[in-house]
Amino acid sequence: MNRENNVKMGIGISVVIVLIVMVMYSVTGGMIRAGYGKASWYSEDDTIEIRNVHTASGEVFDDTKMTCAMRSREFGKIYIVTNLENGKKVACYMNDFGPNKKAAKRGIIIDLSKAAFAKIASLKRGIVRVRVEEFK
Repeated sequence: MNRENNVKMGIGISVVIVLIVMVMYSVTGGMIRAGYGKASWYSEDDTIEIRNVHTASGEVFDDTKMTCAMRSREFGKIYIVTNLENGKKVACYMNDFGPNKKAAKRGIIIDLSKAAFAKIASLKRGIVRVRVEEFK
């Protein structure tokens, strides 16, 4: 397969995972462990160093996927992130380690991909107050 087909397949799989999780969430309400704090976003546009790099889980970073980074190393877990200001929610899966220590000291508990953040807030905001729930 060429790179374009791999990217398309990866995006398709991501969409299917998120849709399944959202359906399960609406039917079962299956949540465990909730946390409150701030969410930020990161993207290929942010810095040249992030282009064509792998996440801590080994996946190629793709800011169009519904992904997130947290300080734990439990890659593959699904989280529901709720913007506390407008109630909007997004389901994302963890594939990276973050936020960095400096951001964590400012209360940022999760970094969202550009696409995931855009589902719950304007990208211009940069940081929003959130509730993060682990999907079981």
